Amino acid sequence: MFPALRAYPRLLKANWALVIEYRAELIMWFLSGTFPFIMMGVWLNIAKNRSLNGFDENAFVAYYLAVAWVRRINFIWILHDIEDRIRTGELSPYLLRPLDYSHHIFAKVIASRAYNAIVIGVVVGIIVLLVPGQQFDLRPLNLLMFVVALGCGFVFEFLAQYIAGTLAFWTTQVQRIHDMWWFLKTLLGGFLVPMALLPPQVQAVAEWLPFQISIGLPAEILIGRASPERVGFGLLVSLVWIIVMFGLSRWLWHTGLRRYGAVGA
Repeated sequence: MFPALRAYPRLLKANWALVIEYRAELIMWFLSGTFPFIMMGVWLNIAKNRSLNGFDENAFVAYYLAVAWVRRINFIWILHDIEDRIRTGELSPYLLRPLDYSHHIFAKVIASRAYNAIVIGVVVGIIVLLVPGQQFDLRPLNLLMFVVALGCGFVFEFLAQYIAGTLAFWTTQVQRIHDMWWFLKTLLGGFLVPMALLPPQVQAVAEWLPFQISIGLPAEILIGRASPERVGFGLLVSLVWIIVMFGLSRWLWHTGLRRYGAVGA
């Protein structure tokens, strides 16, 4: 563990250089992430001059601004990196290095998400200043809860993608499996619609699933619409899922390596 921690500054520096080198590509990724603003327009039209379960026009603006920022930080896409390296044999050189492959890919993700957080943060900040009324709850305790929830969501997303990628040891249909996962996460994770607007039966199920920690819960905390009880319960459920997923990811990785038959493995 300690050798890995000592290596992270260099890993992050190298991956940050790659991010800056391909910043045009990241700008295209940013432009493609406008879906929350589309959903904002849809719900603003529906909620015109009325409130929906406590969400009025200002609340919808604040929520989807928070969603846009949280999504660009917690939207992790490493599935194809892992799948391609397993399928083509490019994973083999990493197996000879002292650090586990997960550290290399994790450092890459941190560097790219940091860049995205800065870019989208500037845009969201400008919009917040231009829109009348208070959009975010910036009290220190609330910001602390937001950072904790955001960190949990980041780890959850990384583990979910990592697990999906390692399935390439057994199948070539990794993308299809991930598509089903993505559909559930989009529907129950607060990306399409705030959890408060879901049917009560769906909310009761979604509270026990980890999807809310990706986007919905951090966004609700940032705009000040999550009670301490909801935050505590959501973080506890997420922590349990993260522990389970971490164990599963390590088991799949070590089991898959025994099946790995690429040249040089």
